[in-house]
Amino acid sequence: MASSNRQPLFTVFLWGGIITILSLLPGKTLPSVVILDWIGTDKLAHATVYGIWSLFWCRWVSLTAKTDTKLWFWGGLIGMSTYGIVLEVLQSTIHLDRYFEVPDIVANIIGALASYGIFIFMKKNH
Repeated sequence: MASSNRQPLFTVFLWGGIITILSLLPGKTLPSVVILDWIGTDKLAHATVYGIWSLFWCRWVSLTAKTDTKLWFWGGLIGMSTYGIVLEVLQSTIHLDRYFEVPDIVANIIGALASYGIFIFMKKNH
């Protein structure tokens, strides 16, 4: 792997670490955004952070994969989705004042898929 390709991979792992820390913080330490809850800011936040993670992954794949980039893209997206499910399960099992929520998982997956779609669209048009 070329030195210039290490930074995008580092960014993928760094962002995954940030997601892990934010997901496993006790619920009482998280800020409450009661005023904006009616528009689903929590779900928007989930979609955004997983979307950014997906963009970092897509960038790394596009810089490093020589063949089967679709396999790499989809493998990463499936891995991110699975990781999001695991984090939701952990939130409910290690007593962090957090709860397992299927809509959070759906938002994670939507964010990752949307970013993948945006990445492919931009790559084809530039």
